Amino acid sequence: MELDLNKYFNKQMQRSQYVLKGFVVHVGNSEGGHYYSIIKCDSEWIKFDDTRVDKWIWEHGSHEKNNAYMLIY
Repeated sequence: MELDLNKYFNKQMQRSQYVLKGFVVHVGNSEGGHYYSIIKCDSEWIKFDDTRVDKWIWEHGSHEKNNAYMLIY
């Protein structure tokens, strides 16, 4: 959930700690599939999947967390 890059940057950098704001999930294989996003809005996680927008529960989403294609900090 948190990404700390302090050890990779010099001390002059003002900000090198980040909090996960969302991620993109890919379902399928290298020849095709489907993408959707899960974004944190205020204190809730929301799943955006084409025309569907639903609340998403972090504790129940092991499939999505294990298949994250891109993280957004």
